[in-house]
Amino acid sequence: MLVLAAPLAVWILRFPILRAMGGVLVAEDALAPIDVIAVSHANVRASALEAAALYHEGIGRRFVVAEYKKEAFEEKLDELGVPYLTSHELVVAILERSGVPREAITILPGQVDGTNPEIAVYARFANREKPGSLLYVISRSHTARAARRLRREAPGTRILVHAPRWDDFHADTWWHRRGSTREVMTEYLRWFNSFVLGDWWRERPAAGGG
Repeated sequence: MLVLAAPLAVWILRFPILRAMGGVLVAEDALAPIDVIAVSHANVRASALEAAALYHEGIGRRFVVAEYKKEAFEEKLDELGVPYLTSHELVVAILERSGVPREAITILPGQVDGTNPEIAVYARFANREKPGSLLYVISRSHTARAARRLRREAPGTRILVHAPRWDDFHADTWWHRRGSTREVMTEYLRWFNSFVLGDWWRERPAAGGG
């Protein structure tokens, strides 16, 4: 009876369980006027468009974006003279075309290639310049992980986390879409990498390197 009851209970409770799995990944803050808006490379076009919208809504007037690492094929495109915007160049272009003054945008060096190194760049910025508050615009499925890491690594700054209004991830229906389902599974792996393995996926110096 117990063997039969356990799967039956899981089946009956599947929707609350699935909603809880999605809800754990989401932690968005109420918007308020902020000193600095940091734009993520995750869902970069939607994040940049959201940052521009927040500028026009009076939420923030200063923006930072981490420099994104160029891949080998991008350097080859440069050699060929083929127009191609790197991720941070795309953010700057979207902000500028949306009416944000270029002098309000700062590119932070760091050559990031993922959310964890990006958070490290923004944490260094916050610890160095000590803004009173920073709003991190990032994909909705990343918000809880990003908030936890950034608040831990930049304790002197009030951190808010916010997803783009065009983000199509919804915690209460994520299993209805193939892309969102992949995102949930991958995001749980990112949590394990970030908080259990200590960011095992980060780049390490080659053997014998400095």
